[in-house]
Amino acid sequence: MFFKRIEKNLKNSRLINDFLEKVEKKEGILIKNCSGSFISIIAALLNLYYEDRQILLILEDSREGENCSGDIEFILGKEVNYFPPYQDNPFGRTDITRETRSFRLKSLEALALNRKGVFVTTGKSLAFPVIPPSIFNNYIMSLKKGENCEFYSLIKRLIDGGFKREKMVVSPGDMSVRGGIIDIYPLTMNEPVRIEFFGDTIESIRLFDINTQRSVKNIESITFVTPVTEIINEKKGQFLDYFDDDAIIILNEPENIKNKFVDYTWNTIYSFFSESKFTVFKPEDIFNKLETKQIIEKSLISRNRPCIVDFGTAGSPSFNRNLNFLFNTLKNLNSNRSKYTTYILCDNQGQANRLEEIFFENDGNLGNYSITVGSIQKGFIFPDGKLAVFTDYEIFKRKRWKRVKFKERKVKDILSSKALIPGDFVVHEDFGIGKYIGLEKVSLGGSLQECLKILYKDNDVLYLNVENLFNLQKYSGQEGIKPQLSKLGGNDWLRIKNKTKKSLKNIAKELMELYAVRKSREGFSFSPDTQWQRELEASFIYEETPDQLSATWEIKKDMESKNVMDRLVCGDVGYGKTEVALRAAFKCVNDSKQVAVLVPTTVLAQQHFETFKERLAQYPVNVEVLSRFKTRAKQKKIISDLKKGRIDIIIGTHRLLSRDVTFKDLGLVIIDEEQRFGVAQKERLKKLRTTVDVLTMTATPIPRTLHMSLMGARDLSSINTPPKNRLPIITELTIFNEDIIRNAIIKEIDRGGQVYFVHNRVKTINSIASKLRRILPGVRFAVAHGQMRERELEKIMLKFMAGEFDCLVSTMIIESGIDIPNVNTIIINNAEKFGLSQLYQLRGRVGRSNIQAYAYLLVPSIHTLSDVALKRLRTLLEYEELGAGFQIAMRDLEIRGAGNLLGAEQSGHINAVGFELYTKILEEAVKEEKEKMEGIISEKIKEKFDEKMKKIKVETDIDAYLPDNYVEDSQQRVEIYRRISMIKEPCEISLLREELKDRYGTLPEQAEALLYLVYIKLLAYTLDINRVIIKNEWMYAWFNINEASKIEEKEQFI
Repeated sequence: MFFKRIEKNLKNSRLINDFLEKVEKKEGILIKNCSGSFISIIAALLNLYYEDRQILLILEDSREGENCSGDIEFILGKEVNYFPPYQDNPFGRTDITRETRSFRLKSLEALALNRKGVFVTTGKSLAFPVIPPSIFNNYIMSLKKGENCEFYSLIKRLIDGGFKREKMVVSPGDMSVRGGIIDIYPLTMNEPVRIEFFGDTIESIRLFDINTQRSVKNIESITFVTPVTEIINEKKGQFLDYFDDDAIIILNEPENIKNKFVDYTWNTIYSFFSESKFTVFKPEDIFNKLETKQIIEKSLISRNRPCIVDFGTAGSPSFNRNLNFLFNTLKNLNSNRSKYTTYILCDNQGQANRLEEIFFENDGNLGNYSITVGSIQKGFIFPDGKLAVFTDYEIFKRKRWKRVKFKERKVKDILSSKALIPGDFVVHEDFGIGKYIGLEKVSLGGSLQECLKILYKDNDVLYLNVENLFNLQKYSGQEGIKPQLSKLGGNDWLRIKNKTKKSLKNIAKELMELYAVRKSREGFSFSPDTQWQRELEASFIYEETPDQLSATWEIKKDMESKNVMDRLVCGDVGYGKTEVALRAAFKCVNDSKQVAVLVPTTVLAQQHFETFKERLAQYPVNVEVLSRFKTRAKQKKIISDLKKGRIDIIIGTHRLLSRDVTFKDLGLVIIDEEQRFGVAQKERLKKLRTTVDVLTMTATPIPRTLHMSLMGARDLSSINTPPKNRLPIITELTIFNEDIIRNAIIKEIDRGGQVYFVHNRVKTINSIASKLRRILPGVRFAVAHGQMRERELEKIMLKFMAGEFDCLVSTMIIESGIDIPNVNTIIINNAEKFGLSQLYQLRGRVGRSNIQAYAYLLVPSIHTLSDVALKRLRTLLEYEELGAGFQIAMRDLEIRGAGNLLGAEQSGHINAVGFELYTKILEEAVKEEKEKMEGIISEKIKEKFDEKMKKIKVETDIDAYLPDNYVEDSQQRVEIYRRISMIKEPCEISLLREELKDRYGTLPEQAEALLYLVYIKLLAYTLDINRVIIKNEWMYAWFNINEASKIEEKEQFI
């Protein structure tokens, strides 16, 4: 923990020792000049010196609360209890999110169990009533391995306590029951728990992984709180009631806390609590109770406290990316009189490594400094302890978006979008597209087996057993496309499949030929990273995502190689593609070569220009923009300077591709959204690709499966991870209501933000704008739609970006393109008329910073919505990070991405055979073309595993299936059957058996028989057996006897 590293400095401080003496006497203390994050150091110090006392730090607001909690966790190296307030939203009520409930319940549980440590809260948090400690204790449960506990009584207690019974535990607050196993996910625990019974005795308690559903650790006992609501109608208590009499209270600026308390919106609070017949506590109720404890106040105002301690700390200097200023500061701190110990904290190891390289190249007696991975809110200099702590984001003006981590994780692939639900369309490689009806038990040769019932054209039915599931996938095409059912036994499916294969073979051939040409042409080998490159990357104001770092590394590797680069970077708007491109551009400029950044619109050109200009301001790099907004004379001057080499980076629209634009020494072309350029422009770009390095960016996602299929034929980098600490967008479905619209727009403007109002009908958009102007006369509105003149539209968008308008009333033209972090409220009118992927993309235009974003889905009437529209809107409301709804939206976008990458006509092929089968055929086509080019001849004699396994017939009179009372949920059974059909090695059977035993209990004989038959079939494959009969306790096997078999030599046969 960080405290160990600074402990010596603190122990040697006279002021710290004086302060601890006063705390020991339990006197009220006023502390002054406690700058930066030194208040967090004080809280951590008190926790370590007074381990038997509770420490409560009360702050102004939730932002301070989250930051200080993070600071103290880093300093102490352990979890800190944060008790957050409920959050008000523009919908006129207070949010009680699962995240907020979890944090609050964790704090109450820790206090109720008399745990000590640091607790952090805000004044607003204290306003709300909580369950009194005496009642809260009734909701604390303890379970121990080996103890007797009536099984069904425990289930009832858990449900009564607020757990929600589900088929499978995927979120905090869930529980599920399978045979003698109970899974629970308490809100106060970081992992879910599996409790296995033998009768009414607890046989084992295990923590399990939410993603794999597998047990990861055996534990002896658990104590947890049920997901009870904090509001009990009969009685109310204060959060302070949970603290011991000798608790130490630290008030950070008490006057500000009181003012925030008083200024709180009482109407909102009243409307929230009126249903529960509650009011909040008055300020005097809280502050009178606080005065009964030992108070330590950090305040600028002198107050009536017995003791005053002036720590004399100063905040971190404003380095403003000036590394020479930093080095001089370190030298001064290391002068003969000072000899400070200095720590420079970096958010991540990559940032620390970059700083160490910069320091290594500039080290000149900088003193006793250490670059450490860690994070606090603000740096400080503590003269009495000869201690200085600086942060990388203060040095480089980086943004620190520290949030207290909520440990919730969503199950990824167990019940994912691949899970089959009756009514889903499916694709079988041999039989085509059908409709899944459900599971049905079928008697096959005296053996009872469970099969998937699939309906085909003309009501033909196919029963598919486990052996043939590996060729079956859930159908996925573009949203709204309903596939046609295939005819069993007909040639139509084979014809469609062959047509798709032929098209993809041509594409694969063309891709491989282009790839080979590029790899044969030598380009310019750029130099390794310079110190300037490292400084630029270290000054990025956000923390890079792993995908950003990976894409940057891949691009640099391409640029430093001898071959011409042609790389595509995919990632949503706001995911950091521009920063990746900017780093590549700077690398190019460092080798005295020019960069052209080509964008489809003037608005994007201006946005990129401002970004490049701001990021490169400290370096001798000349950045210019060439667009229609420049006068003819200015354009002529820019073109002349470009030819003479006076411009390093030029940003512009297709104007850059004009014949009169020439470069002195072009080294890199960056293309943003190439699919939005015309045919002639694309042809010009094709020629560029063979001579200079080209980096293409697109905001349309490329699916991982397609990415993998194209490996070896196209250089792709995907940025799929959103920036760190991005808040989920609060989404509300409501009817068109003027009061709600007025409230939402005013609240956004009041906090300095802007609003999108989406109305997707050009015919009535001006009347909607007029209505909005009537209900909000002081708000600056602008209208934008695709039928406007391009120049007029661009001017409006640029003015909106510059903050000259408060609300943009527009059609779906904002669906993709510009990124405006200041817009954090979107109102979508007639939301029922949009597709799920459209709604997902529209909502994604907000919430691109650490500010809470809101999305309103307006409909004329909820009661008149069709079932399909209501389901679509509910999917969006329920979506947080993963889940089927998100996957549906993403799949639609990914199919668009595939069309952009491989040609628009490919969308038809994808819809004809389904996306999964399409990518599988593409992968095979690319592999075949690659083998041809490399001179590898595929072994046609050697059959594929799947094909050979399909020919092996196993007949038996043994019942082999998963009984309903063993795996109750049919979706889970289908998923297990699918996994069984994919088994290729005997060891996989053992692993699956262990997993089934872990998740569902001891396997019944039918399930054991099912796995046994899979083992027999694998054995038959190894021994070249084509038929096996197991009946009446006898086994008969038919071998493929040929020269290549050599059965007698095989280990399994012996």
